[in-house]
Amino acid sequence: MKLAVLLVAIAACAPPPPPQPPKPHRLGDQMIEVGMRFARAANAVVAGRWELADYDVDELRELFEAFEPAQWKGNAEETRIAREFGRDNLAALLAATKAHDRAAFDRELARAADVCNACHKAGGKDYIEVAGVAGAEMPLVSTRIRK
Repeated sequence: MKLAVLLVAIAACAPPPPPQPPKPHRLGDQMIEVGMRFARAANAVVAGRWELADYDVDELRELFEAFEPAQWKGNAEETRIAREFGRDNLAALLAATKAHDRAAFDRELARAADVCNACHKAGGKDYIEVAGVAGAEMPLVSTRIRK
């Protein structure tokens, strides 16, 4: 019993372990969130839920701002495409949601999907296909854009 009390006392005096560095975010995990938000924003527009669409497009913008070049594993083309997408395509989608402009949103969604698919191709993952049509499944699983 005395030994157990002594061991507990010694353990209580030990310094805490050093903090562990945060684990880097996995690109695949972040892309799952990108796909979910992209699809939900498009579905929200179809349903006339502009505030929800605006929220998800803005969250997408934040995700793309947080991407680090190292996450693209040295692929300069993917890095360039992702940066431009975050800056240009998401700004255009956000402007469409803020204006509640379905025609502009549909046009920008199609453009954004083309950019996503070009990035996936540049990264050797062109089997991950994004539909440029609001309400379609994202990523496409049951159909293919390119055969």
